[in-house]
Amino acid sequence: MRNKLKEKLKAGKQTVGVWMSIPSPEVGEALATQGGWDWFVYDLEHSPLDEQIVNNIMTSVKGTDVVPLVRVPWNDIVMIKRALDIGAYGVVVPWVNNREEAIRAVRACKYPPEGVRGVGPRRASLGDPTYLATANDEILVIVQIETQEAVDNCEPFSTT
Repeated sequence: MRNKLKEKLKAGKQTVGVWMSIPSPEVGEALATQGGWDWFVYDLEHSPLDEQIVNNIMTSVKGTDVVPLVRVPWNDIVMIKRALDIGAYGVVVPWVNNREEAIRAVRACKYPPEGVRGVGPRRASLGDPTYLATANDEILVIVQIETQEAVDNCEPFSTT
């Protein structure tokens, strides 16, 4: 597994993407094949999409440079692992209010000993014999800071 989006972000490059909420593989395919997009976020929190729909429409980015991400509805280990198992290269986790919640989201994305994700990657590992060995380093975890409590709990960080 190689996450081109994570590579670009680490290099400080700007990325461009689309927030997907239309349950149509044709829409995703039309956008993905036109080129120029770095990522799609499939929104399970505030759209009519669900895990099964995303499982079906995420195939529209296969063979393109688009990196599929899923915004899960909540910081829940089951929702996170299902999003990753169907092939997401990362998750967007809403309503993260403190360090402990952020750590919980990251641990849900990583296999032991770094995390608590169980092995059952279904589509994620198809045709990729390196998936289990590389997923911990390549999965992108984005936490959403959405409340005053979360802002108050943010610590200064360094990019070094």
